[in-house]
Amino acid sequence: MTGSQVLVATLSAVLMAAAAAGLLARRRARLCRSFLAYLVVVILTSQLSVWWPEAFHTQWFWTLRMAAYDVLRALIAVEIALLTFSAMPRARRRVELSLGFVLALALGMTLLPEGAVTDPYLAVLGVIAPRGTVTSLWLFVSVLAVATFYRAPVHPFHRSLLLAFTLYLGTATWLLRFVGLAAASRPAYLAAYAYLAAIEPLAFAVTAGFWTWAAWRPEPRTALSPAVASRLQPWAEACSR
Repeated sequence: MTGSQVLVATLSAVLMAAAAAGLLARRRARLCRSFLAYLVVVILTSQLSVWWPEAFHTQWFWTLRMAAYDVLRALIAVEIALLTFSAMPRARRRVELSLGFVLALALGMTLLPEGAVTDPYLAVLGVIAPRGTVTSLWLFVSVLAVATFYRAPVHPFHRSLLLAFTLYLGTATWLLRFVGLAAASRPAYLAAYAYLAAIEPLAFAVTAGFWTWAAWRPEPRTALSPAVASRLQPWAEACSR
C-alpha cells in the first residue's frame, strides 16, 4: 500500500471508531446493532490490510471483505426497515416484499456467468463486486421509497444512515460498474480504474465523518408528539433511557 492509501485508511478507521464510541456513549447502538457490527468489521479488516499488507492486502482477502460488507449492509437495511415499519403492518409487508425482491434478484444475478472474463480476480473486480454494490444501493433506496410512499416517520439516526449509504454507494456504483466492468474485459482500463479507485476511499472517509456526526450529535427535535412517537417508535424511547 502507498503512503496516501495508508493515511486515508487510517483516517477512515479513526472516524469509524469515533462513530462507534458515539453510538455507545449516546446509547444509539440499539437503534441499529448491525451498523455497529459493520463499523467494527470494516475497522478490523481495513487495518489488517494496513498493518500486515503482505498477508491481508491480497486479492482473496479483498474479496472476502467485499462479501462481508455486502452482507452487513443488507442487514442494516433490513433492521432499519423492520424498526421503521414495526407499527405499520401494510407498509411493513410492502417493504418486506421490496427487500425480498431485491435480494432474490441479487442471488439470481450472482448465479449468472461472468461472460468472457476468465481471470477470477477481474471477474470479482468488474462483475461480482459491482453487483453487490448495486444490491446494497437498491436495498437502502427501497426502504426510503416505501417510507416516502407511506409517509412513515423515519428516525433521524436511521435517516442519516440511509442517506449516507445511498449517496456513497451511488457514487461507488458508477465507479465500479462502468470503469470496473471495462477493466474486466479490457485490461487497458485498469489504469483508469486504479486512478478512480484512489478517489473512492476519500469518499468513504467523508461518509465515515458523517456517521461520526450522526452518532454524536444531540438528539434532534422531531415533529412527532410523544404519544405518536411511543406508538410508532417505541424502540427509540427505550434507546434514549
